[in-house]
Amino acid sequence: EPCCASELLLQKILRGDWDFRGMVVSDFTALKDFHTGHKVTKDAPESAALALKHGCDMNLGFVYMDLPEALERGLVTEEDIDNACVNVMIQRLRLGLYETPKCLQVDHDLLDGPEHRAMNLKAARESLVLLKNDGILPLTGKYRSIAVLGPNAMSISALKGNYHGEASEYITVLDGIRRAAGEGVRIRYGVGCELTPYQAPVKRENKSGDDASVSFFDKVAPTFNLLELMGHGDREAEALAMAEESEAVVLVLGLDESVEGEEMMEGYGCDEFAGGDKKTLLLPSNQRKLLEDVLALGKPTAVVLLSGSALNADDPRIGAIVQAWYPGALGGQAVGELLFGKYSPSGRLPVTFYRSIDDLPPFTDYAMKNRTYRYFEGEPLYPFGFGLSYTSFAYSELRAETADGVAVKVTVENTGAVAGREVVQAYVRWDGGDDMQPRWHLCALGDLFLQPGEKKQMSLQIQPEALYTYHEDGSRAIEKGSYTLWVGGGQPDNRTAE
Repeated sequence: EPCCASELLLQKILRGDWDFRGMVVSDFTALKDFHTGHKVTKDAPESAALALKHGCDMNLGFVYMDLPEALERGLVTEEDIDNACVNVMIQRLRLGLYETPKCLQVDHDLLDGPEHRAMNLKAARESLVLLKNDGILPLTGKYRSIAVLGPNAMSISALKGNYHGEASEYITVLDGIRRAAGEGVRIRYGVGCELTPYQAPVKRENKSGDDASVSFFDKVAPTFNLLELMGHGDREAEALAMAEESEAVVLVLGLDESVEGEEMMEGYGCDEFAGGDKKTLLLPSNQRKLLEDVLALGKPTAVVLLSGSALNADDPRIGAIVQAWYPGALGGQAVGELLFGKYSPSGRLPVTFYRSIDDLPPFTDYAMKNRTYRYFEGEPLYPFGFGLSYTSFAYSELRAETADGVAVKVTVENTGAVAGREVVQAYVRWDGGDDMQPRWHLCALGDLFLQPGEKKQMSLQIQPEALYTYHEDGSRAIEKGSYTLWVGGGQPDNRTAE
């Protein structure tokens, strides 16, 4: 059963077991997949009928434009259409779209104004994750000249990510570093390499025999490829020369939406990516070469990674690694301020960083075994919930009370020399579980800001649903027996338990 026409999912579970009374909307082109991909229907009217009759109220796409034909062919009834319309109209009433149409009006003076920009910068600062630091960071007062290299150093695309609007101003990582470095620090910039290695297009067969049918790009591709390779050598040589002349290096690497996104062209520009998906957790091969050549110089080197997913750029010669994600319009400012110690990093990983795809089961295996921090049996590169700081925190006086869930209180002290924000994480495990149950799972979190030497009591409320155990048949329950609770700055693994 396609999910958008599943009697089990949309009727038995959603409407029946869960008593859902809202409206169901398909994903974009999901209904088109019924006949073009899944082949469970013959055409769009059949797909529209199958989805509508099984509880999909609204189609994000164009297939429901064929409902009139489906009605004429007797595939649906007017009552089927009415039922979907009622669900949609009730949702519109709940949103107030009829009584208060002013709620749809936008105050353009607010958009990208001071309040929004302050929130943008705050979100960027709190999202950056310091993965590694051997003492090279913060950079303040240590180096008089720094080479900022890499394809994402001046990239605006790498700030935006996938699915985005446009901001009135973008601060790139290079911009942010220059602003944070201040007077007296020489910043040199070199791109070093393109984002991905260039892949020449496949020569298309000229069946007509007419040279005019061959595109201009096909004609110039061999020359363009040669120029590209020559240009790459010049860019890397320039970057390495700048690194040689500088006391330290910041390499800004990673991906952007041109290679990492949803349903993109297969192998477009680079055969190391598959239609927006990654075939490896490593950086693109040309970036790996740039990284290796820079590290071979022996300069103190920090790496900033801009990407929407986990990457493995680990090398013992790297002094520091910052996972910056796609940090938004002011993300470069946040990165620069972190590198120069304007604030202490506090972001934590929302996913596990594995060392290799070999650590994971096949993508087509839907079992949870050996997936995510809850079930992974190996040693991750960086665990879920992990993130370093420029200060340190100590936990004490943990206690829990059971009343409408579990109320947890713990004392947190800043034992370092720098003010900082700490993300407090609570994990729980039902002790009666077998190896099909999680080792532990995140059940609550909060944050607090502490000055050096300051201590505060943190309160967390663990809701009853956070204690559910899920069974093979899809049922869930709070099982009787003992539970183990951990509270700290990360999950209770070997990396962060202390």
